[in-house]
Amino acid sequence: MPDLTTVLVVHPTGAHAAGTRDFDAALAACPADRLTSNRAPRFDDLAGYFHTGGTTGTPKLVRHTHGNQVYQAWAMGLMLPFERQALLFGLPLFHVGGALTQALSVLSGGGSLVTLGPAGWREPLAIPQVWRLVERYRPSVLAAVPTVVAAAIQVPVNGADVSSLRCAAAGGSAVPVAVGRAYQQELGLPMIEVYGMTETSGVLTMAYSDRPLRLGSAGHALPYSRVRTVKVDGEGRVVGECKPNEIGVIAMAGPGVFAGYLDAAHAQGAFVEPGWVNSGDLGRIDEEGFLWITGRAKDLIIRGSHNIDPVAIEEVFFQHPGVALAAVVGEPDAHAGELPVAFVQPRPGVTLDAAELMAFVRERTPERAAVPVQLYFTDAIPLTAVGKVFKPALRLDAMQRAVGRLLEGLASPGAQIVHEVGQHAEHGNLITVRIGGVDDSDARETLTRQIGARLDPLTTRSEIVWD
Repeated sequence: MPDLTTVLVVHPTGAHAAGTRDFDAALAACPADRLTSNRAPRFDDLAGYFHTGGTTGTPKLVRHTHGNQVYQAWAMGLMLPFERQALLFGLPLFHVGGALTQALSVLSGGGSLVTLGPAGWREPLAIPQVWRLVERYRPSVLAAVPTVVAAAIQVPVNGADVSSLRCAAAGGSAVPVAVGRAYQQELGLPMIEVYGMTETSGVLTMAYSDRPLRLGSAGHALPYSRVRTVKVDGEGRVVGECKPNEIGVIAMAGPGVFAGYLDAAHAQGAFVEPGWVNSGDLGRIDEEGFLWITGRAKDLIIRGSHNIDPVAIEEVFFQHPGVALAAVVGEPDAHAGELPVAFVQPRPGVTLDAAELMAFVRERTPERAAVPVQLYFTDAIPLTAVGKVFKPALRLDAMQRAVGRLLEGLASPGAQIVHEVGQHAEHGNLITVRIGGVDDSDARETLTRQIGARLDPLTTRSEIVWD
């Protein structure tokens, strides 16, 4: 960082190193009601860089202006009842939701943050003690990612005083309808689903307190912002507007929309039109203007020529009382291209019966083609650093399992056959079959033909490595 000139040190110990200043002493020298930086940033002045999550592509550095960040803080203070109260704070500060949607908006409104520890909501006692924390610190909003609010509602209140709460709020991925309904029924709290992205400086749509609450909907655009669903071409440009309830790509505009990426090469496909950022998400807007997220464009499962939205199937799993988390991804299939499979994390102490759960899901899934063909139980579904389900890892896991089934029955005297699936810079994903103990050329040729016959029909590239 060649341009770094000063480091502020909080509660310093010992002598000051060159280039450092005592934060507490500098703060004490300022008046009680303002900081004397003598800076007057303009709306378009650069405020900072935030990285995208990178769960569906290469991480990028997003440029935020002071106007972007101030707008996010102002809008959240306007829309959520923080009321100068404390907020249980478990999101990382490197994330736009932690730094801006929560921290900047709460602090700029005169509230305070109760940090849950270096691991945030992943601290071992954070969720088990969530209602005692609410009782102790009296927040008016329980704000977190969907995986956290889903886990919290499973914890018995056991007499804790949670009367300070006026709502729960979650975003970063879709909030299961069953979770929102549980907050209404068990705690009498509305579940406010928010939606946005790093490129919009955080939240851009959410439920309005004076409008009907539609569980499963991300509400309406914030004041001074706009949202629409559009049809795009292969370059990500608008070729048409979607009708009410027609699924399309979600595009957003407003004061929070970012100033571009640090690397201009990443701008390809970032905007559907000037000022309108391409979310990469699919959704629909109903006749009353409510936005409904239907899934990631890249998360769609394409079974033959039939598009399957995994969110609708995941919602069915969340209706089962024994399911803590569920994620549906596409597993490669030689005939259909992809087939839906489900990863399920049971609630603590619950043993799920696979046949019973599949019967439950089959009865409630609206179309036969969307019913998962495989069910995989797991102790812990992988999550990103901010608590989103990390579907790339699940896709690789599903592919590993599918390839294992395809290679069953291969036999050659003395052969040791193992396979692995991993990411590849050129091919996206690559299946590698490693074979040891086979020196005979005829045997190698036979195995090569057998493996090719089973794996070549897949869209994923494969290779054989002889050890």
